[in-house]
Amino acid sequence: MGYKLAGNDVLENVEIDPQMMRIYCHNHNTQVSVHDADSAV
Repeated sequence: MGYKLAGNDVLENVEIDPQMMRIYCHNHNTQVSVHDADSAV
């Protein structure tokens, strides 16, 4: 959150918790690529 407030853009996100991934996608209406930890290797 602080990263975005500093004026930077999030390009991708890797999340290990499927529920947190859904929450992130719900709260951040962006074109960010979100990956679960298993597919990010």
